[in-house]
Amino acid sequence: MANRKQHWADRYGFRTRKLSPRMKMAIRLHATGAVPTKGAAAKAVGLSPSAMYVHTSDGAGNLPAAIEYAKIDKALGDRAEDVSVLIESLSVEAIHKFAGLMRFSGKDEVQLRAAIELADRGRKTAKVQKYEVQNDHAITPEAARHIAQALVEAAEAKRRFSAVAQDGFIGVPDDEGLAAPNESS
Repeated sequence: MANRKQHWADRYGFRTRKLSPRMKMAIRLHATGAVPTKGAAAKAVGLSPSAMYVHTSDGAGNLPAAIEYAKIDKALGDRAEDVSVLIESLSVEAIHKFAGLMRFSGKDEVQLRAAIELADRGRKTAKVQKYEVQNDHAITPEAARHIAQALVEAAEAKRRFSAVAQDGFIGVPDDEGLAAPNESS
């Protein structure tokens, strides 16, 4: 009778069963958010969804599955700066690899391609130039008032002299009494 009251997970060995590689992959997919549900994770690796639920449910108490979830959570929780440092070091390594290929490759095509890749990474030789613009001279409130005043004065002058803009200039006598020729003639 003691066996009847034994928890189902203990009876079938789910609490201590070693995880298969497929189960680990399904747990990784689910824990990282690559798939939305445990069922989708199981299907993605070729497991039945029920197997995934049995191994990873809270009631199963499967220690290896809990450890796997904890490892993934810890890895995801690590700082993002670690990744950027890794990317920086790998990019420096890649530049060294390109330089070696450019200098010592036996094929002209490989040397040319490596040279192009290296040239694209230089500030002076890149196809796309990157510029950073800083605006240290922001418009002050006083300068904004002067600009607004100039705009108002320009609009007023345009209104006052709109006839001249449409009809052209009218001749005005100069000092000798001769009239300047009309623009329209």
